[in-house]
Amino acid sequence: MAKCTVAFAALDNAEQAIECLSQLRCEPAPQVAAELRRVLGEPDEWLRYPHRSYALARWAGSEVQRQLAALLRERRVDAPYLLQELELFSLLSDQSVLALGGSRWATIFWAGQEEADPAQALAEDAAYLDFSREILQQAVRRLEAIHAGTQPYVADGAFSLHDTPVIARAVRVAALRDESWLPELLARMLPWSCVAPGTAKTAPSQSLAIALGHAIEGAPTPEGVQALRQALTVVRHAGIQKKLARNLKPAERALLARPAVALRLTGLLKAGKREQGMVASSLEAGFWLRTELDVAAWRNLLQSPAGGPVARALVWRATWDGAGVSVMADAADAVTDGAGAALRLPETARLTLWHPLHVVAAERAAWQALAARQRWHQPLRQIYREFYLAPDDFAGHVLAVRQLLGLARREGWKIEHHAGLARQFGAVRVLFNLSDSIYPGADGYVETRGMQMQLRDGKRWRVCAPDQIDPVVYSEACRAVDLLVSVAGLALQEENAGLPEHLRARHLAHLASLRAGPRVLMRQRALAQALAPLIATGQVIVTERTVQVAGCGISLATGRVTRDGAPVALATQAGGKLAAVPWLPYDEVLLERIAGAVNALLQA
Repeated sequence: MAKCTVAFAALDNAEQAIECLSQLRCEPAPQVAAELRRVLGEPDEWLRYPHRSYALARWAGSEVQRQLAALLRERRVDAPYLLQELELFSLLSDQSVLALGGSRWATIFWAGQEEADPAQALAEDAAYLDFSREILQQAVRRLEAIHAGTQPYVADGAFSLHDTPVIARAVRVAALRDESWLPELLARMLPWSCVAPGTAKTAPSQSLAIALGHAIEGAPTPEGVQALRQALTVVRHAGIQKKLARNLKPAERALLARPAVALRLTGLLKAGKREQGMVASSLEAGFWLRTELDVAAWRNLLQSPAGGPVARALVWRATWDGAGVSVMADAADAVTDGAGAALRLPETARLTLWHPLHVVAAERAAWQALAARQRWHQPLRQIYREFYLAPDDFAGHVLAVRQLLGLARREGWKIEHHAGLARQFGAVRVLFNLSDSIYPGADGYVETRGMQMQLRDGKRWRVCAPDQIDPVVYSEACRAVDLLVSVAGLALQEENAGLPEHLRARHLAHLASLRAGPRVLMRQRALAQALAPLIATGQVIVTERTVQVAGCGISLATGRVTRDGAPVALATQAGGKLAAVPWLPYDEVLLERIAGAVNALLQA
């Protein structure tokens, strides 16, 4: 315990105190209370970060708690919701108190910061969940009274700026728990907060409407997304309309990361192409989220207008009692295996979307042959889906920063300071390491340093080996990185390229200034010239994105070789350089790799 006291005595600020408290595994020594009172400072400073002050006061002694409560009641009389939340601290677990007190997002929340959102911890606390329901009911009753005329309407006067973060946090907590009582409250609260009574273009609470938009984006549910859409049809305030519109598409995308919740949306969707695309995207996210459906949920999906056509066009993997079989559902929702034999699934079965790595090569080939005979058109690439095996890490590529940033943002990657790009695939975090820092608006080129897999270890991410990751999740992460490399790729990093560094940099800068399309077109034209005799005899076909030879495809962007989605390992030897062509200023190393792969496949 003496060590604990020494650690607290060395603290300089409240943030360090919160971190130290979060690491305790026993009651702190009595001397710690005095150190925390020192860190808290004078009472006037307590108001700046009330949640943090309340968290430290929990261990600073009853006198500090009494003074803090009295000060907040005196100075925050206009914030009844905040006061109720702070009074709740005595009922919360230590973990909840420290999560809320130590978060930068206690008074504001922006979607995209979910990892640091205290709602993640509060959602596991029964006391806060009960508080969330009560506080949201209070907020709805106040808005209802304003719209009914029983309370006076004042533009932006329904709630103080101290209260709206509390209400929005309660929404996120309930949404993370997917509470059944939330949809009805949210369906009234959001439109009532952004639309004034009568015809005025003001709003009862701009801050609440905007905070609710971020809350729905950060913790989306089907009903929350529907409420956001409905609010956009009625809002008259131009500023609120613009901000809520920015939340809608990201909320729809984020909903795909919760397939078990998102599939409930299928019952609310019509049988349109856009709606079916949403269902397909949600199911595809289940590959890395490892989503399982029970038999009842799967049959509900089959019977929904938007989900049925999608689910019937896909192959599923059913498992029960240690057994597993690949199945499909026909137009009558009867279950069959790959040979067309009828099956009866037990009610204990669990279903996941079939992935090529779930089965051996012979079964993959059988499904692909069946798809070819029956001319299937699948809503997502499944039967011929590319898959990847360790140690694929995509090191050694040169990428155009502008194209990389644009695609990465659309695909859900985030810029990681001094590291490159980061994206979560369920429980796994993937770092795509780059040679230089990138930022919005950057240009030029970067070199790839490979992928790094991480798993959560308490509050931090821990680097792990690929064999610690589920093979399907690893493959899907590689597939996402391959897309970045294929679209933004300029060349291969080559230690002995034979060019002085300043000339190499000039070539790469020129390539980076071109659009992706012309770069691939240059490569395609050069290969068409170099491989003309083989093309004339039908042994080689050069398409828009690949070179087809001996049943395999060679990517024009990366040189990766696949057969029906499966990676093909080739032993290639470096040959002579391709003849120089005027429309290919630098990228001859990659061309040599592709030509070498063509040669190896023809010889095999």
